Amino acid sequence: MVENKDSTAAHFTPSEAERSLIQTHLGLDAIVDKGYKATVLLKKEQAEKRKELISDIEYDYQLALNKGDHYLGKAVINFYLNKEPAKDELFLNFQAIAVAGLTINDTEVKDCFGEQKIKLEMPHVALGWNTVQLNYFNAYNKNRVGLHSYMD
Repeated sequence: MVENKDSTAAHFTPSEAERSLIQTHLGLDAIVDKGYKATVLLKKEQAEKRKELISDIEYDYQLALNKGDHYLGKAVINFYLNKEPAKDELFLNFQAIAVAGLTINDTEVKDCFGEQKIKLEMPHVALGWNTVQLNYFNAYNKNRVGLHSYMD
């Protein structure tokens, strides 16, 4: 579930500098998530359903931790699909400003990423082993909570 605590959250627009970086590093076909600033919550029922549908999840991340406000990454996610999901039932939470080269089982998809989620639906996924791959661009999280806050 995606909850927008701020009405502007659903309408995120990257800055000119971010657009330039996205184009330079991900190309012209990058998908920018207009819901990037939304608060994304995974409900207990959704997590339980995901556990029922998939197993044996493997994550492989490569990161380019650059100076500045943003970083780049490549993700490969493998999982075993135990049974066919209903529409909008199965997704991966994935926080990124923009993604490119999003493939599910070696097929490029353009309509599966938004609101900080990668939708996993038939016919893109299949029973058995599945692979999701993508390159992404994101901002460093600079919201830190220090321990002193809790000890004062």
